[in-house]
Amino acid sequence: NISADEFEDLDAESGVSDVSITDGKDNKENEDNKENKAEWDKSQKKLEANRRYIAACTEKMAGSAGEECLKSRGFNVETIKRFNLGYHESKNAVVIPYPDTAYYVTRSIEDKAYRKPKGMGEPLFVTGNPGFGTLYITEGQLDAISLSQAGANAVIALGGAGYAKLENIRKPKRAVIVRDNDEPGEQTANNAAKVLKDKGVPFIIVSPPDGFKDSNDVLKGERDGSAAPGTLSSLVSS
Repeated sequence: NISADEFEDLDAESGVSDVSITDGKDNKENEDNKENKAEWDKSQKKLEANRRYIAACTEKMAGSAGEECLKSRGFNVETIKRFNLGYHESKNAVVIPYPDTAYYVTRSIEDKAYRKPKGMGEPLFVTGNPGFGTLYITEGQLDAISLSQAGANAVIALGGAGYAKLENIRKPKRAVIVRDNDEPGEQTANNAAKVLKDKGVPFIIVSPPDGFKDSNDVLKGERDGSAAPGTLSSLVSS
């Protein structure tokens, strides 16, 4: 059995891409290749540690305080399982893996603070295939998962990766930017809009109803009755 606490002090790094190990023509080339291979091996071990950490936390989710927290925010069991959301008991934090990567963030249940692996570049949080149909763009990971639960097929959460990384995504047919209802949310939406405009992607910007900060706040509102059922789905159908 793997304990999530074994991995509390991970110093994860992103993998080294396109490293080719070949016979060098001189000793310097051979030494360089050995360094590259050592760096590659080290990064792969850390990525594997990340995957084991995520798997260990996912196993701890059912019946945990993490599951209770997510359900209180409007997520159903199917969504929790679909996104492999986990729980780190000693940290009392929800673990949010990035789909198809070894990256994750944790969100403290007590102070709601987000924490990230040390030394690892943050990718975009991407669900579905951004190159087909409508792409939804939001700020937070839980917002992206909320929009997915409400019916969005492809969602990107900018998170700490920044709007600039939108330049590297496959061009969608259209995009809907679902902004947060605050000043930083407006700025992020405007920055994302500029990138989309430069890429020639048709887009609109929509906001949650007054009184709700973001998409997950709306989903939570649907659960506790402060938002009408289907409110978030109406944003998805924009």
